[in-house]
Amino acid sequence: ALVTVWNGHLVIASDPTILKKVVTRGQQQPGLAVAPDYVAVTAELGKLIPGQIPTPVSLGYMRLL
Repeated sequence: ALVTVWNGHLVIASDPTILKKVVTRGQQQPGLAVAPDYVAVTAELGKLIPGQIPTPVSLGYMRLL
């Protein structure tokens, strides 16, 4: 495994090519928070969580590069 700190984040990769993709990607693309697929998934998850639960314990989202 390759481990580095980049842009204030701990990055762990299993392959140098993947690590290079992540590090060189930088600010060229908008972040995940505005990606259409992420927005759609979080909106659907929001419908499933009852309103009386103000802060869910855990929500997860993963997308392959």
